[in-house]
Amino acid sequence: MLSSACLNPGSDRGPEHDGGIDGIDSAGECSGDAREPNDLPETAIDLRWDSIVALDGQQEAALMIDASLCSGDHDWYLLPVAELGFDFHVVRIDGLVRGASWCGQFDGCDGEVLPDAPENTLVVEVYDAASMVLLAADLATNGRVDVDGWGATFSKDLVIHVYGPSNVASYAYELHVDVRSRDSEDECQC
Repeated sequence: MLSSACLNPGSDRGPEHDGGIDGIDSAGECSGDAREPNDLPETAIDLRWDSIVALDGQQEAALMIDASLCSGDHDWYLLPVAELGFDFHVVRIDGLVRGASWCGQFDGCDGEVLPDAPENTLVVEVYDAASMVLLAADLATNGRVDVDGWGATFSKDLVIHVYGPSNVASYAYELHVDVRSRDSEDECQC
């Protein structure tokens, strides 16, 4: 299954600030983003769905986060999955460091591929919001993270933790979050 992120490469989106993107100014200085402070689980930002649709027996909810991380920064988000009330939950979270593209990893699909490097390292962790038990995680050194989960464990509210483990990891990033009522293939076959 390919995500909708392959249709929206990370390198062509996002608001500009002082000649920079998403809290990184033109001199490379990081000022954070509009969601700060969300550096602890207790200060997790409540997310809202961009869309909730039902089509051909499948329900789907989606949202996109455009944010930035400064060196040593941690971002926490509360994902309201329980309110959806879907019969079966498939959760997919695609993370992209600014400049990376999901399409770049596929033959014949244009897009940037960042080199494996500390400054391109991104970690996304998903926790059960009530118990703070870690449910899924991914770390990528090339700026592309993919976290998936399904079933009853992912039908409750979730907390998403985003950080760069290196002290040189300062960048804008996107998270594409998709929750479906059943697992099926996307029509995007980049």
